[in-house]
Amino acid sequence: MADASATNSASTLHVRIRILRCLADGGYGAVAGYTLLQLANVLLPSVTALATAGVVSEISRHGGEPRAFSYAVQPLIYLAAAMVAAQLIAAFLWPAADLVRTRIDAVHRERLARLSVGTPTIAELERPTSRT
Repeated sequence: MADASATNSASTLHVRIRILRCLADGGYGAVAGYTLLQLANVLLPSVTALATAGVVSEISRHGGEPRAFSYAVQPLIYLAAAMVAAQLIAAFLWPAADLVRTRIDAVHRERLARLSVGTPTIAELERPTSRT
């Protein structure tokens, strides 16, 4: 049973490595931009939680004072910036993914066209080694 799970995880790792190799066809700038957007998208919930905690902390610390909300202005600015950043990242994430996907598809279509034009018979295209 342990051998089957090890084989399955090795197979999954092999598939993931093959997919990662395809990212180079998307262009390094586009892939780097998409990766940075994804990284920021993952980190933003933590930033939003920290900014919210800062707002709550400042208001609770100065709750009895007449101008308690004035102490929370800076954390509120951070919270607003995090929310605006989340909206901007959400707006750019899909087009960035589409750009990378389109570039990868174009490179693969070009390779397939070159392969199909350069072979005399379809039997060569049917071989498993031709599919990689």
